[in-house]
Amino acid sequence: MATERRLDHISYNDHWLNLSMAQKASVNELSRFGFDLEFVRASGEEKLAFASLDNKYASINEDGEITMNSDQLVRN
Repeated sequence: MATERRLDHISYNDHWLNLSMAQKASVNELSRFGFDLEFVRASGEEKLAFASLDNKYASINEDGEITMNSDQLVRN
């Protein structure tokens, strides 16, 4: 059984500080369309940022590449 590793509420600023410069630029671009940064997930050495708008998710890899309708597991 997987161990739950979610912490208590992490602030937007804490998530923001975990982003690469390329991710920050991409999150800023998505925010122009109404997306909000939700969380950052680290898997191994890779960090993915997730932004949402109306229950639709986009993931942003460390190079700033945006994947819409991400097939990454998103927990509610």
